[in-house]
Amino acid sequence: GEELKEKIELKEEMMALKALENFNVQKEQQVQQMQHEIKVKEENLRKEQKELEKNIKDLENFLANITKNINELIEFIKTVGEFPNDIHKLKADIDELSKNVQDLIKLLNKWLSLLKKWINEFKNPENPINKPNTKDILNGFLRELQNAKTILKNIETSLGKIDRDIKEIANKIGNLVGRKRKQKLDKIVENISSAINTGKNIINNIINIINTLIVLIEFFRRFLRNTNQGQTHTNIR
Repeated sequence: GEELKEKIELKEEMMALKALENFNVQKEQQVQQMQHEIKVKEENLRKEQKELEKNIKDLENFLANITKNINELIEFIKTVGEFPNDIHKLKADIDELSKNVQDLIKLLNKWLSLLKKWINEFKNPENPINKPNTKDILNGFLRELQNAKTILKNIETSLGKIDRDIKEIANKIGNLVGRKRKQKLDKIVENISSAINTGKNIINNIINIINTLIVLIEFFRRFLRNTNQGQTHTNIR
């Protein structure tokens, strides 16, 4: 009876050890999977940072280009005759566009600074990933990104106004000038239309970047909420 009892206890111990071994293997696999996923997300963040930096520069160049061409159109209108209302509307719309683009650039640069700060967190493996400062950075990202979306919509509206402006002006004064001046007018209008399309492409790019970044940030926010995972960079990475 004692021998049977010992065999049963030994079998139970072996089963418990096997279960513990399986549990440890499973946990190790989960950690490895999380390590890989975090590494991929970190690389994606860096990629989106570079894309955002490029598009901010493109946005600055776009604003300089369309402002130059609008001013050229205004000067052309002045040489044709008195069209104060058209000139006033053009100036008002380009000023509105300029303000929104500058606001967006300022906002995205502010956000870019937060992004760089967050990415720098990855360089220090001893830095707790779930400390309040890190959570504040992530929450700040989302606030700035949502604000940027609002300004982007305003820019789209301004571009639509300018597009209508130049078409109305071209139709109005196109028949009042000779062939050579009409060619010059058409060229100015073509340049502005091209700039508008460039602006729309940049806006679409920035919207795509923002949507991608929101997904990435939400991943890290979910990660932080999981107290079993969100210990330190060292434990996970």
